[in-house]
Amino acid sequence: MYQSVLCSTGIFLYAGGKDNSGNGQDGAIVSFSINYSTGVLTELPSSPLITHEWQPWKVLADTQTRFIWSWQVGLNRGIVAYDITPGTGDLTPSAFFSQTDPDYVNAWVEDHRGKYVFTGYIGWDFLNGKPGVSSWPISGNGDLLSQTIFFTKNPIGSVAVARQSPN
Repeated sequence: MYQSVLCSTGIFLYAGGKDNSGNGQDGAIVSFSINYSTGVLTELPSSPLITHEWQPWKVLADTQTRFIWSWQVGLNRGIVAYDITPGTGDLTPSAFFSQTDPDYVNAWVEDHRGKYVFTGYIGWDFLNGKPGVSSWPISGNGDLLSQTIFFTKNPIGSVAVARQSPN
């Protein structure tokens, strides 16, 4: 994998990138269980999940361990959702796809309540593109609903959600 991007659900770790064993266009998401006593990672029996004609450049795990999202590059750029099987960590592709062409998702994070994914992006034309931050509501099945875009003057390199104390 020439670009390895990790995300963790606390129980499982997922890494996305290029599949070097395929045709050069495919990608893969490799899944591991985490042993917190030793720090040892064990690849899951169902791993890797080959993403045909797409290379997952960024992966994001749902804070409630329900699904992961992958921003993938291939014929088009877009976000794809995968369901996480409880207990096993196996990934199942969902029907969800949201094209992000011509923009690149540069950073993303899920809020602590599991209601929104926030993305920072840059335009394909780095000098004349319109960078910004988007807010995506999360449906009950992991689909990211229509995004609301907030334009910024500069490309977004990272995003974070600050959590306030409930007291």
